[in-house]
Amino acid sequence: MFLESSHSNAAFNITASDIKNTDTGSVSSQTDLTLKATGGDIDNDGALYASHALALLVMLF
Repeated sequence: MFLESSHSNAAFNITASDIKNTDTGSVSSQTDLTLKATGGDIDNDGALYASHALALLVMLF
């Protein structure tokens, strides 16, 4: 999953097999931001911001 600029005023949860935030991407949440890769990797070349908690989860099974 490729991410572009996205924002949420509430908790923001993104789950995908692979997550790539491009160098022009900005993903933010006014509260909590969670990125969960269920089958691969999180590749962040952009900006991630959360006012409260930022969680990056990579599931390896």
